[in-house]
Amino acid sequence: MIATAFAMSWLFVPAQENGEYLHIRTAGGWDVVSIEKAERITFKNNVMTITDSNNATLGTYAQNQLEALYIDDTSGVKEVSAEGSETNFGFDASTNTVVMMKDGMVEIYNPAGALLTRLPNVKKGESVNLSGMGAGVVIIKSGNHTLKTVLK
Repeated sequence: MIATAFAMSWLFVPAQENGEYLHIRTAGGWDVVSIEKAERITFKNNVMTITDSNNATLGTYAQNQLEALYIDDTSGVKEVSAEGSETNFGFDASTNTVVMMKDGMVEIYNPAGALLTRLPNVKKGESVNLSGMGAGVVIIKSGNHTLKTVLK
């Protein structure tokens, strides 16, 4: 699954804490979507859309209403992608890979905020595999966008 980064950070919580569901907190409260039904989560034009394997919409959320997203990262979701000028990168948790949506620098930090590594000139469309960094929580930053995730 690829997790996208906007101006907010996304937190992925292990399956034992959340079961087989995608938990979405918005300004209006929590929504829970069965992860077994979700095939794809797409971010486009400041909207997050969840679709099933038949491309039917399971949920649509405006980005400015999203406050938190908790997802079972061992689930059947195959892809989360982002399109639009606000996104610098995506993250594929199944392969620990950063996928660049724009040219730019990629920085990886530990949870305490210490810089682990910096790639100064990653081009749009290029991938950065983080598997060699070992398991643990990292913060990925490119431009003004960050993502907190767990490398497995």
